Amino acid sequence: MTNSSQDTPTQRPNPLLILIGINTGIKLQNAGKFKKALRCFIYVLEADSNQVNIWYRIGNCWQNLGYFEDAIASYNACYQRSLLQQNIWLQATSQFCLGQCYVSLKLQENAIAAYNLAYK
Repeated sequence: MTNSSQDTPTQRPNPLLILIGINTGIKLQNAGKFKKALRCFIYVLEADSNQVNIWYRIGNCWQNLGYFEDAIASYNACYQRSLLQQNIWLQATSQFCLGQCYVSLKLQENAIAAYNLAYK
């Protein structure tokens, strides 16, 4: 039996790899390469689901790709986690983007509710 850290299922994620994933994803997102950015962000989220800003970025990628239902799920996850972390900016911006997705889906009542939360 070996004592390798790879055998340990509770191995902590490598912070450097997470940072590289975030930075690469942001560069790809800024270049409009949303599918590639999405892969980076999902990698980061699998390593550390407490990265609330990554939920927002995933939502943004889905929204830009036209997958509004997936974007809504990501923005909702961002909003819920930002409440726990008391991150007011992410609370507002996730609701604003959520409203945009609802408008794209012609769900005006939902959009109004999301916009109201964004401006609270």
